[in-house]
Amino acid sequence: MKRHTFQHNGLTFSYLDSDGDGKILIALHAHWMEGSTFIPLAAALAPEWRVIALDQRGHGDSDHAATYTRDDYISDLHALFVHLHLKKPVVLLGNSLGGVNAYQFAAQHPDLVRGIIVEDIGVEISADMNFVLAWDGIFKTREELENCVGRRFLPYLQDSFRETKEGWLLPFNPQEMIESNKCITGNYWKEWLATDCPVLLLRGKESRVTIHAHLEEMSLRRPNTFFQTLQGGHVIHFDNSTDFTKVVRKFLKELENEFLQQLIFRRAEHRDLSAILKLLVEDELGKMRESLSEVPELCYEEAFQKITADSNHYLMLVELENQIIGTCHLTLLPSLTFRGSTRLQVEAVRIAEAFCGRGIGEWMFQKIFSYAQQQNVSIIQLTTNKVRARAKKFYERLGFTATHEGMKFIL
Repeated sequence: MKRHTFQHNGLTFSYLDSDGDGKILIALHAHWMEGSTFIPLAAALAPEWRVIALDQRGHGDSDHAATYTRDDYISDLHALFVHLHLKKPVVLLGNSLGGVNAYQFAAQHPDLVRGIIVEDIGVEISADMNFVLAWDGIFKTREELENCVGRRFLPYLQDSFRETKEGWLLPFNPQEMIESNKCITGNYWKEWLATDCPVLLLRGKESRVTIHAHLEEMSLRRPNTFFQTLQGGHVIHFDNSTDFTKVVRKFLKELENEFLQQLIFRRAEHRDLSAILKLLVEDELGKMRESLSEVPELCYEEAFQKITADSNHYLMLVELENQIIGTCHLTLLPSLTFRGSTRLQVEAVRIAEAFCGRGIGEWMFQKIFSYAQQQNVSIIQLTTNKVRARAKKFYERLGFTATHEGMKFIL
């Protein structure tokens, strides 16, 4: 990656650019880190993607600043867009501080962002960073600085150590980082929910910064949010670069399908009941066992109320431009078997006839797989009627295997 600079509000900003004609992904690092942390990712995504990694204010080779407000960071990022003459929407990737900057920037400039990858950060932020004051100053030897930083943080910071005539130091000012951390403390649900572009929300399984339940809530409350937990800590792209790159590449591939980019998945609400019934009746078997009227019959109303009242049920919808074009019913089944595992039952998978063959089914199941992981599911199971030969082949292509003989008793 080549290093470049630009000027903004009296400061000089530095960034790394992998160059090329690929689609653009702008990467934003966490507190204390710098753009070079994304060099391995840039190499892995080339040449399809051109990665631009900014050294944010007070970090890396960018200038130190007098203030580190939320508006400062968002303004800096917009200045980078202006400097690069970016007129088409790009993908933003942000770790921790960078993640907040990414989704806040998207809230203010939705026309400039086509997708976001948020790495291990939430929307209710409060953390103490005063311990970094011990890292301030110049150290006579590299070893002294290493010992001061300590084992926990050394792997993430050692590549950014700077050697001067006076000795060794970190590229950031610890006091400035505390000020930046104070400015990031807050509640950002409003900004998080302000956009609906596709988001890949990642959490490190061993993270000490985020809580699984909080990030899960973020994914459930915001449409088009794909949540996944990976092995690793707060800096997943460093701790587990292989899996991180794999899921990022998959997310970016989905973004490339312009039609799929327009899809939104969400939980069903009562106002959706008639549209769901229409999909069920449209099905070849549904025609024989369901009924459709202008006002849903009481039996459907009662069933819908039972489903939505039970947190183990998730009636998922796929929506395109406010039109419901797909649905499925997911049920969590706690079990004593397989050492107390949880299963996910998938039922009533339907795609509107007019949209079949356009990849929606596979897209939907990627969301189902993500939901299963969120819920610590060990087995996903489904049945398909024997007359649905195409459906059976589809499920086999996804990786499902016919391990059992399905049997039913109709009462």
